[in-house]
Amino acid sequence: MDTENFYSKSQRISSPSKRIGYFKIWSGIGLLIYTIALSGNIQSFINVFHEEDPFSLFVYGGNCLVLMITFFTGVSFILSGIISTKRVTITPEIPSPFKHYVSIFDNLLNGKLEIYKFPDYGPLKIAFNYVSDKIPYLTPPKRKIVSKNVSLARNALLLALIVMAFVLFQKLVPESFYQEFYIERIIFRFPFVFFGILLLLAGISFYSIILMIPENIPRQTVSENFATINGGGDPNSIFPAINKLFNEFRYNALPNYSFKSGFAKIEDLSFNETGSYDGKLAVETHPQYIGNNENDIIPNIYLLLAAFSLITSLINFALMVVEPGPDIIQSYLGNFFAGLIFLYLAGSFISRAFILNNIFKYDSVFTFIDVSGSIGKSEITAGKAITDSIETKNVVIRSDSQFRIYTTRFLSESYSLNGSRYVTAMITDDNIHLITEKLLQTINNFKAEGVSVRGIDISSESLNQITRANLLIHDSRKNTKSLPPSPDQKAIQSKSNESINTVSSQDSTDVKECPRCAETIKARAKMCRFCNFEFPVN
Repeated sequence: MDTENFYSKSQRISSPSKRIGYFKIWSGIGLLIYTIALSGNIQSFINVFHEEDPFSLFVYGGNCLVLMITFFTGVSFILSGIISTKRVTITPEIPSPFKHYVSIFDNLLNGKLEIYKFPDYGPLKIAFNYVSDKIPYLTPPKRKIVSKNVSLARNALLLALIVMAFVLFQKLVPESFYQEFYIERIIFRFPFVFFGILLLLAGISFYSIILMIPENIPRQTVSENFATINGGGDPNSIFPAINKLFNEFRYNALPNYSFKSGFAKIEDLSFNETGSYDGKLAVETHPQYIGNNENDIIPNIYLLLAAFSLITSLINFALMVVEPGPDIIQSYLGNFFAGLIFLYLAGSFISRAFILNNIFKYDSVFTFIDVSGSIGKSEITAGKAITDSIETKNVVIRSDSQFRIYTTRFLSESYSLNGSRYVTAMITDDNIHLITEKLLQTINNFKAEGVSVRGIDISSESLNQITRANLLIHDSRKNTKSLPPSPDQKAIQSKSNESINTVSSQDSTDVKECPRCAETIKARAKMCRFCNFEFPVN
C-alpha cells in the first residue's frame, strides 16, 4: 500500500465534542479542589474511630464517603475530557459502507426513511401527545435526549408527590402512637428548596425539547426512472459501466462503495435455454464529511444546567451538619442524598450536551438499480464451408431487461467515529439530475451494443483471412490441374493407377451435396456433418 498516498486522503478535524471536553476538565478540577479542601474529614474520621463515638463516626464516615465520590467523579471528568479534546483523523475507511442495504432499498422504494418512526409508548409518546407532532422526525440522539428530559420531569413530579404524601401522613399520626411505643416524635418538613431547584431544572430541560423540534420535515425525495432494453447482452456487464460512471462524481479520488446481488450466472445456463433473472446494483460515492451544524444554543443550555447542578451538589455536601440534634436525619441525610442527586444530574446534562455535539455528518450520492428480465444462451457455429476448412463455435448471450433506477443525495450521520451511519435526508438537486441522465445514457449504450458474443474460438478478422487463404489454395489447385503433367508426375500416376484399379470406383449416386455449405456427404445422410443442416424426408 502507498502509505503517503493513503494519508494524503485522510482528513484531520477538530473533535466535535471539544468544547464539552474542556468543560469536563474544568469541572473535574473543581471537584478535586473541593476534595482537597475537605480532606481534613479523613483525619477526623480516624480520630473518632478510636473514641467509639457512634454519632461522630457516622458523620465523619459519611463525609469521607462524599470525598471519595467527588474525587473519583473529578478524575473521571478530567480523563474523559482530555479524550474529547483530541483531534480526530477521518481515514479513507471512515465512514464504512451501510451494513444493511436491504433497509436502504426499502427506504428508496417507499420514499421514506426508516430512521423516523412514530412512538408507540413511553416518554416519546408523551412528548408526541403534549409537545409536538414532529417528534417522529427527530434523529436518534435527539429522541434519546427528549426521552431523558420527559423522564426527568415525570420522575421529579412523582418524587415530589411521594415526599409530600409522606410528610402529610406523618403529621396525621397521633401523639399517643409515639407514647405507646416510647418513640420520640420526629417531624419531617417538606424540602421546598430542594424540589424547587429540581423542578426548575426539569422544567428548563423539558422546554429545551421545543428548541429541538425541526421547523420542516426532513426532505425525502428520490429521482425515479424506468428503462426497458430488448435485445441486450449480458446484464452483468452493466455493473462495471455504472461503477466507472460514478468515478466522475467521487469525492477526493476515494473509491466508491458498491453492492451487487442476484443476476444469473451464465455458466449455470444450458445452451438454447432461456430463463428469468433479477438483480440489484447499488453504488455510493465515498461520503464527504460536512461537519456538525447543530444549533449551539441547546448544548449550551445543558452545560449551564450541568454547572448549576454541580454547584448545588457541592453546596448540599457542605451543608451536612456535624452536630447531633432532632433534625439530624433530615438535615444530614437529606443534604447527602440531595448532593448525590444533583451530582448525577450534572453528569446527565453533560451527557446530553455531548450527545448533541458528537455527531459526524456526511454527504454522498447514491444510486440503486433494480433489474429484472429474461436471459438466454445460444451456441452459433461458423465455418466448415466448401471454401473453408476452419470451424468456430461462439456463445451468444441475449437478454431483455427492465431497469428501475433510483438516484438521490444522502445526508447521513454516525454518532461515533467508527459507528454505523443512518440516513437522515434524501435530496434531489441539479447534480442528481445530471447523474440520472448519464445513468440512462449508460443503459442506452448497453442496448446499442446488442447481444454479447462470448467464447469465440477465432475472431471474425482471422476467419476472413483464413477464408481468403482457402480460396487461393482452391484456385491454385485448379491452375495446377490445367498444366501438362511432368515425367515424374507420369511415373507416379502410373503407379497409383495400379492401386486404384484394385479398388472399385465409387458410384456417383452414393453421394450428394449439401445445399447450405456445398460440402459432399453420403447420399443416405439425414444431416450435414459440417453445418448440421437437416435434409427433408421424402
